[in-house]
Amino acid sequence: MTILTVKHVTTYHYSEPVRLGEHRMMLRPRDSNDQRLLDARLDIEPRPQSLRWIHDVFDNCVAIATFAGLTKELRVGK
Repeated sequence: MTILTVKHVTTYHYSEPVRLGEHRMMLRPRDSNDQRLLDARLDIEPRPQSLRWIHDVFDNCVAIATFAGLTKELRVGK
């Protein structure tokens, strides 16, 4: 079996402090008959006030993050 490692980082920079709304993120690959997920991590800065996981109607894993306060940057990934 071939093992792949995927690292993804997205960074948003804002010129002025902003209040972040709810973010829905679909960054985790699905398990299937020919593909198995061994490990998945989600690092977010600033740290979300809450983070919950759901599955949508297509069985995608969706992370829903809400934030408190203001920020000039949002980074998802390491």
